[in-house]
Amino acid sequence: MNITSAKYNSRDTYADDGSTVVSTANVAVTAEVDGEVLGIPMDPNNRHYAEILRQVADGDLTIADAD
Repeated sequence: MNITSAKYNSRDTYADDGSTVVSTANVAVTAEVDGEVLGIPMDPNNRHYAEILRQVADGDLTIADAD
């Protein structure tokens, strides 16, 4: 599996009034895998995410921060 880029996607959680962000969490990774851009859930049972984690642990890939 050739992964050439990876970037976190985040989601904001808002206060009850809907105007104040109370937290932001990474919820998925957008990655280019074998030439195709995929949205990958952060589930260690997902084969793409597991491979991303392996490559990060090996020092071969870095996941960029979300915008």
